[in-house]
Parts: sequence; C-alpha cells; structure tokens
Amino acid sequence: MLIHKLIIAGLSLSISTPLVASTYQVGSANTNLVMDQLKKDILDNSRLIGSEKKYVYNNKEYRNKDSIVAEELKKNPIKVKKTLSDPLKIVSNYATNQLDETKIYDTNASNLVKVYENALGNIVLPSCREIGDIKGCVNSTEDAHSRAVNSYINQGLLRPEYSYDYVNWFESIDEADIAYNKANYTVNDSLFYLYNGQYFNAFNATDREKLKTLLVPGYRYDPIKGLNPSSSENEVGNFLKPFRYARTHFADYFKNNFKEYFMSNAYQQPDIVEDKVNQNNLLNFTREFEFTIQSNKSEADRNQWFDITNYVGEDIVEFDTSNSNNVKIKIKSNVGKDFNINLFEKEFKDKSNWESEMVTGRCILTTSDKRRKHHFTFKSNDEEWFKITLDTTNDSGDGCPEGYHDTTPLNTKIDVGGLSNSNFNFSWNDNNKLLGLFKKTYGLENEFSSNDILEHMRAESIKNNNSGYGDANFYKDLTLKQNIANMSAFNKNSIFEFVWQRFAEKITSINHKDAPVTDDWLYGEQTGSDGQDYAYSYVESNLNFSGQLLKESAGLKDSDELPYSYNKINFTTNLKKWKNDFYALSYENNSGIPMQRMYYVNDNEDITKYSDNFGNNVSSSHNQAVQIAQDRENKVLIKRYKMYDINGKEIVIDESDLQKAIKKLKEQISLENILIHKNELSNMVDQKTSRSNLITSKESYVYYFNGLNNREMYFGDYSSAREIFENQISLITGISEKMVSSYVYSFVYEGKEYTYNYTNEDNIDDLVNKIKKDLNRD
Repeated sequence: MLIHKLIIAGLSLSISTPLVASTYQVGSANTNLVMDQLKKDILDNSRLIGSEKKYVYNNKEYRNKDSIVAEELKKNPIKVKKTLSDPLKIVSNYATNQLDETKIYDTNASNLVKVYENALGNIVLPSCREIGDIKGCVNSTEDAHSRAVNSYINQGLLRPEYSYDYVNWFESIDEADIAYNKANYTVNDSLFYLYNGQYFNAFNATDREKLKTLLVPGYRYDPIKGLNPSSSENEVGNFLKPFRYARTHFADYFKNNFKEYFMSNAYQQPDIVEDKVNQNNLLNFTREFEFTIQSNKSEADRNQWFDITNYVGEDIVEFDTSNSNNVKIKIKSNVGKDFNINLFEKEFKDKSNWESEMVTGRCILTTSDKRRKHHFTFKSNDEEWFKITLDTTNDSGDGCPEGYHDTTPLNTKIDVGGLSNSNFNFSWNDNNKLLGLFKKTYGLENEFSSNDILEHMRAESIKNNNSGYGDANFYKDLTLKQNIANMSAFNKNSIFEFVWQRFAEKITSINHKDAPVTDDWLYGEQTGSDGQDYAYSYVESNLNFSGQLLKESAGLKDSDELPYSYNKINFTTNLKKWKNDFYALSYENNSGIPMQRMYYVNDNEDITKYSDNFGNNVSSSHNQAVQIAQDRENKVLIKRYKMYDINGKEIVIDESDLQKAIKKLKEQISLENILIHKNELSNMVDQKTSRSNLITSKESYVYYFNGLNNREMYFGDYSSAREIFENQISLITGISEKMVSSYVYSFVYEGKEYTYNYTNEDNIDDLVNKIKKDLNRD
C-alpha cells in the first residue's frame, strides 16, 4: 500500500500545486514520471475478476455463435422443399452431404410413369407406344408388363415329370415304372385343410410351408414378457398387448398404436412421482434459461460488484460468480410448476420487484469503523420457488469492505442470454422396460441425443413455416412452458416423429434375439379401415393349440395314442405327431380355413410323409378311397411340368401340354408396377438398372439456402444444411474469437477509497487520466 500512497501523493502534488511558467516544465516532467509509475502499478497490482469469450462478426460482438447464425438466418433462411427423390441416392458430396440439385424431382403426379421389375431385379422401361415420345421410352411392340413377365419364364427351365399315382413324380418314365411296380397302395386317413382349391395335410411339413405362402404375410408384435401394465396403461390402447397386421400396412398400424402409448406416457406431469408412473413415463425434459446481472456504476460514478449471500431454489438454479462484475443465473426445469419464460423475464427485469436493504456493522470489534453493504433481493411472484439476494460488497482481508457499495438495484444491468441447443436436454427413462427392450434389441441406445432431437424439431418447424422461420421463432415455440405436459402439440408430435423414424428403420428387422416383432401369416375375414386386419393369425392359432394340447396330454408319453378334437373334428394319432408335426389353423363362423378328416391312397402309411395338393388320391369317404386304390391298378401314365424360379421356389403346372403350361404359368405371375419420375427415365437403359438404385421414392423433404453467388445449395437433412450455412458465414467475412478479461484496481488516499474497473481492451492511459481527474476533483 506504501507504493500506492507515494505514487498518488506525487500525482496529486504534480497536478494540484499552482506553478509558475519556469517550474511548469519541471512539473510536467515530474507528472509524466509519476503517471508512468501509476500505469505500472495498475498493471502490477490489479486484481483479475473474470474472463469471458466473445465472438466478433461484421465488427459486432456476440456472446455465442448461435446468435450470429440466428441473425444471418433472418436474412437468408434455410428453406424446405418436397421431393420424390431419395436424398440418400443423390448425394454429390459425401463430406458435406450436399445433394445434386439436377436430380431433385418434383411431386407432380403427371410426371410419373409406370415401370416393372424383371426376374433379375432390374427395371423394365415402358414402350414408346405406352407413354408417348418421352425420352427414355423403349421401341418395342410389347408393353413393359409383358416383357417383365416373360423374364420370369424360360421355356428351357420347364421340365416334364411323370407319375402313375399323382403323388410320386419322376423326371423319367423309367423311374416312374420302377416305383409303380414296387408300390403297394393302401388307404389311410389324416386331417386336411382345404384352401384355395388345394389340399394340405395338417401333419406334413412341406404342405405347411406351401400353405403359409398362400396366406397374407404379416408381422406379430409381442411386448416385453413380464410387463404388468397398470390400469392407466391399459387405457392408452393396445400397444402393451400383442397384435398382428398385414406386412404391407404393419408399420402404419404399429405407428398408430405406438403413438397413442407414447403421447400418453412421454408428456406426463413431472410432479407425479409415484413408482408406477415413474416406471412407465418415457421422457424427461429440462431447459436452462440464462440471465446475467451485470454490475454498473452509481450516480456518484462509483463501481459496484456482487456476491450471492442467499437464495431459494437450489434444485433448479445454478449460479456462476467467477466474475465479480457478473452473476450468471441458470434456471433449470421447475419441477411441478408451469414456467413462462417470457413472463419471468419481464418480472425479473422490473427493478421495482427488487428490494434494497442497507446492512451496517463494525469492521473489527475494537474499532469504530463502520461496515456498510447493500442487499438486493428478488423473489418470484409464483409463490417463492425462486429467490435471490445479492450483496454488493466483497470483504478485504482485514474484515472491512473494498470498493464502493452504497448503490441501488437501479444501477444493475440485467441481460437474457441467447438460447442454443445446449440450453435444452432430453433424457429417456431407463426404468421403462418397454423402451429399454427396444433400445437394447435394435441398438438404439445412442440414437436419442438431445441435440439430434432439437435439430429434428427445428427441421419440422421449418417444414410448417416455409419462409421467415429462424432460430428465434424455434426457441420461442420451445420455451413457452417449462412443464413438459404443457408443451405445444406441435413440439410433442415432432419429438414423437423423431423417435418413430429411428424405430421405423429397424422395427421389422426380425433377426434379433428377443425381438418383439416376428413373422406371422394371416387369414380369415378382413376388417379394419384399410381391410388389413385379419381374423386369424398362424402364430396365434398354434400358440393357442399348444396351450390346449398341454392340458389335454397331461401324464401321457410321446408314443401314447391321443384322441383329440380340433375345430370339432375328431382324430387319433400319437402325442409326438400332435406336438411336433401338426400345425393349427382356425375356422369359425365360415371364417378361416376349414379342416376335414379325409382318406388318401398311398404306399406309405406314415401320415407325415403324404402330400397331394391337387387331391387326386384324396376322398372324404373310405369307399371312394378304396375305389381310387383299385383305379391305380390300371397303369395310366400322367405328365405335368415343373420349374424353379430365380429364387429357387418350385412351381408346378398341372398341364401336360407345354404351351398350355406356359400360358398357365404367366397367369400365375403377378407383378406390381413401380412409379418413377420421367426425368429419371431419361437417364436409364432398359433392364440395366437395379430397382435398389432407383432415385424416385416416397415423398420426402430436402433443405436448401442461397449459397455463394446466390446459388441454391441442397441437403438431405437440416443438420447438414445448417453446418454448411455456418461454415459459409466464416468463409465470407469470418468469425473471430477473443477473450475479454475484467480487472479491478483500488486504493485508499487520505481516508477515501477509490475503485476502478477496466478490461484488457481498455487503454490504461485513459484510466490513469481518469484517476488524475478524480483526484483533482476531490
């Protein structure tokens, strides 16, 4: 402190003593020397009170990069466009995910043309006769459908087969003769399903697989085992119960059920803390709103700084007091409360809501020096969930205050920090067994980051507000209510769609252990709004049968005969065949697949080995079966054709004439058309492009903005567009960073204390001149 007094005394004398002209020059020299010493003392003895990073863009300072981006987005917003192009198929730069704008096809239905897939998986293009003179059409007398069907039929692959009994078929007549001479035809009985004009032995594995191919492919969903839904969960629909649906519509049906469950369980009131609710709630959401209380100067041009002495709300409030000139307050989720950030901001910035109190006391008990400090207290009108008291003093080592502290809240600056993705946090309740099963089974543990969810929500917002929608609008939407239960319907739905996109990509990938979705085959009466909800399920029918059989066979061995009635049809065979070979299909009220006990003619008594889909050796009466056996004694050769398609599937044509067999085969081939954009057609060669490489797909969105030279730049997702947008800002004029450090310099002269604040950006000479001015004034 001695050096302070010597320097200040010298400075005070050099500037306050009347001087004559001759001594002025000497005095000026002394003044300059003392001022240099004071400048050095300021640099050596100032106390660092805080540092803050700032960003400089276009000669303006910003607190974070997001604020810069938000300002630029107002001038050049990221927009969205619908397209029928698959964004993943038109990437021109994989480093930036930028798309080839020439391959972004519109959604106009009149620009679509029909094509077909041939047997090799390549696209058969339409003939010019079908679609007119459009670039890419094929000069052919046959339409695309006919040429595609022909690709499945190779006359050289059709092979004749021979038999004398319609059951045992051979590639040569000699083999058929040998088998016939060895045969000893007897009459046996079994259970047969009658479906699509064919007969399927209920104990034959080959018939079982053939019959399944004629049923409607579907998926079955069965949630986690051992999950005991509460009554409240049962009220939210069918998602916690097994269901099945046709494969072509399963994703939509699953989504509808999942959405009902999700919307009822992800946005519950956060103040419900019963174990039952905590276990099933899906989503937790917290937000942080940052306020900065910045010190200022009093009317007497004195400084103030802060310390926090008391506050309420420690579970939801964080403070940063590393900088004595600034107190940063982060308000997190207010559990159980509605929190309107706009209302709170207005309330917090209203100085009339701050109470001021002067506190006095002795510095040291043995002295008469007074210690004085101001308390500024603010509390929220919403009960007292938030209360803060600021103390404008900072004790020195001897117990007396440093600096000037007689001031009021009116001098305080209150600033609301800019919002960014880091202010928002989503987390998933790992106690929810169902969500845990999905995440573990399908490898989704890292698919639900807060940043990804927010980017998705922002992108969805842009879709619904095609122009002039920037970050300010997005954050305003997201911060209306602190309570997640009161979040806007739009934001709730956006979060669901984000989750669903991750599920939809993997939910029908059934090759997972413990997967809740498995293959199924559906049949019976069709119901539902889209006619895809079938009365019966192959899986359910067999689960029900297995359960009933277990009760009926208690105490029996596999070799024991078991009389059993299924679908009101009585039949007796050993328990092993019922357990291992029989497959159950339901039939009731003329819905489902009927079953009948029938007699058949064969030279093998094992019922599991018999298959006769066309029913040539099958009869509903024993006498008729005996007659069939006698007819087999008349050796009559039968011929038919068989081929294997490109997938190895056997196709049997019950025709002895080759041309009739080809015609019948064509009638059995069913092909669906594929719609592609005519602009894509112009770049294709007939039957040379794989279906998997088609650009035209379902409707999706791409994002774009005006880049350099006002050229539109397109991207497949919002995150990529925003990243390049930010990079472009840096390229055009650049974003620079700097650290601003704040210091305090103080001294006591002639019983009066002087305190000065400055930053590393201030000119120290200006501060020295100010001290000189203050001393001269006082």
